[in-house]
Amino acid sequence: MIVNQSNFKLGREAMMHASFFYYQLIEDGEFSCGQTSYWLFDGCSCWDLIELKVVEPKGVVLGIDDVFIREAVLVYILCMLLNQYEELEPEEYPKSNDPAVILIRDKGAALIPEVSQIADSIDSGNVEQYYAVMGSIFKKYVQGRFLKLIKKVP
Repeated sequence: MIVNQSNFKLGREAMMHASFFYYQLIEDGEFSCGQTSYWLFDGCSCWDLIELKVVEPKGVVLGIDDVFIREAVLVYILCMLLNQYEELEPEEYPKSNDPAVILIRDKGAALIPEVSQIADSIDSGNVEQYYAVMGSIFKKYVQGRFLKLIKKVP
């Protein structure tokens, strides 16, 4: 999905929702079941935004961080998988052929390299490894993003 001057409102809304999503995750203090309710997708889905790319005309700054949006969407998809672990019986846990697992394997590692470990833990059924990697992703990417922003303040 391309965001440019003609549809920048979509990109700004995605920035707003991604920021609110991360804020709520930080408020919760960790990943937990049900956090996907913190992101309301208007006019598109997480599957559309995972490939969002901002194209700015020369001399125009739209103020949309497409890397942040894609990263937040990937975290959202990880939370979808977490919901399955929390709500389902072990025989119903995500498998390698789950669309979310395929997506994180194919596209996620470019954004968050640790998601390859998530995919591996799903393949092997190693739930403990899954939760451990999710914890490190939370600290490094969710908390880490806000800490980087705070450090920019003089």
